[in-house]
Amino acid sequence: MAAAGSGHTAVVDFLLEKGADFNAQDDYGKTVLERAARDGHIDIMLRLLTRGAAVNTKDRDGRTPLMFAALGGQVDAVELLISFGAELEARDNSGMTALMWGATTDSDEVIKPLLSKGSQVNTKDNEGKTALMMAAQGGHTPTVRVLLQKGADVNAATNESAYYHPGRSTALMFAITERRLETVKVLLANRADVRAENMAGETALIIAKRIGSKEAAQILKRYGARR
Repeated sequence: MAAAGSGHTAVVDFLLEKGADFNAQDDYGKTVLERAARDGHIDIMLRLLTRGAAVNTKDRDGRTPLMFAALGGQVDAVELLISFGAELEARDNSGMTALMWGATTDSDEVIKPLLSKGSQVNTKDNEGKTALMMAAQGGHTPTVRVLLQKGADVNAATNESAYYHPGRSTALMFAITERRLETVKVLLANRADVRAENMAGETALIIAKRIGSKEAAQILKRYGARR
């Protein structure tokens, strides 16, 4: 596994010739393919996949090679895995899909092959977060634009029982909380609802005032926010 993760193709070839089990999992459930996918070692991935490496094996956290390729921003690896039958809608233990993991990165390119092959743009994780919310929270504005173009629900809200943030939070609220002002502008331009309230009774404007972001408050007011 170390050879795959480090991109040592010759070593991988030698081990395969000696009958190494390329579907073996370590103590964390990770496979050789997962390690190669994470760092985008395409040559090694091809060797493994053409020999029948399991493309949808999950590790202890429920994550697949496709999720790790997306998280690593590895566009070629994502495309290769999809071509070998990677499940687009597989979920890890937190309910996240490969698209969601891709949305947490600063690469809008890595989500494009996922979306073009049918990834569901409005799928929610166990907390009710969507890929758009994750991109907005991270301030990944180009990714936010791509997701919106592909039909992301700009006003989707998290579960009422969400644990790590107030329930009924929206992408706009996540962006405001993290002071992602360019992302805020894009969301508002795409009809984000400034009147929506989370479970704490806070609107985006109330959040902006609470965190002391005068600029965010001004932007929201330009789009009709009053409270």
